[in-house]
Amino acid sequence: MKILYLCNLKDNNVPDKDILFSLKKKGEVKVHDSKMMDMKKVGKDASEADLLLFHGDIGNEDIGMQFLIIERMKLILQMCTGKKVLWFLDKVWGNKVSLMIELYSSVDYIFVNDETWLKRFKTDKIFPLHCASSEKRYAGKVTPELVCDVALIGNVYGERENEIGLIKERFGSRVKIFNDKFGKDFASVCKSAKVIVDYNFPFDDYYWSDNVYKVLSNGGVFITQRKQGLKDEGFVESKHYFDYFKEQELVALITSLLDKRGKKLLKQVSQEGKEFIKGITYSHRIDTILNKIQNAQTTNISVSN
Repeated sequence: MKILYLCNLKDNNVPDKDILFSLKKKGEVKVHDSKMMDMKKVGKDASEADLLLFHGDIGNEDIGMQFLIIERMKLILQMCTGKKVLWFLDKVWGNKVSLMIELYSSVDYIFVNDETWLKRFKTDKIFPLHCASSEKRYAGKVTPELVCDVALIGNVYGERENEIGLIKERFGSRVKIFNDKFGKDFASVCKSAKVIVDYNFPFDDYYWSDNVYKVLSNGGVFITQRKQGLKDEGFVESKHYFDYFKEQELVALITSLLDKRGKKLLKQVSQEGKEFIKGITYSHRIDTILNKIQNAQTTNISVSN
């Protein structure tokens, strides 16, 4: 299978490198930077590809620039003779909504991480598909500068400022914030922090980032606000991770886990979560995409006959 992957390998905040690692197990992959595309080269590879896969980060905050990028993307999709798949990993809001609308008719399939947005529509083209665990494994280690009782990970913006204030007010210097740790360094954060708390904002029962997958795969203990979607996916609270409903519950939960009596439970959840997440990798997600395409083709052939 010949695969054309338009992605952003320069941004460590997106899982594109991990997806590429898994894609290479499925076939011959040609890769192009979605931000700086050479149209002639991309067009040639698109005309030869059995599958073109790209994400929603081709958008730009500048409306004029986003229009140009979308038009270029439409041209590339027209050149592609294989199946065209948009895997939308972001939350569908703001200018991402218009991007989705503009590209809807140009692709064969759309898979979205934001399942709540999908629930508002009835379509045979859009399907839910969340992030996953990387198949790469890093040997993290306990590192003095990373050691803490409570770690917060990710960029700080919007309501997240208030969330940080609440936790630091209660736990003070026992809290550390990390928004620039990736690969081996991220694995070391998971080894060094007793618990890792996910930000609530933006809260959604059926949308979440890849943090839960990254933390669990590296043996970290993950805490997040209660999400029905995680349970639907098979995650078991207090076995693979911990959740809470109100802020007061979060404080009480962290306090109990940091107690000496919580040490055994932390170790158990770390081990159970790491084992469970082995069954949710990007290779599994790509299989979901390929199976959906294959099943649709088989159905079409049966109908034609």
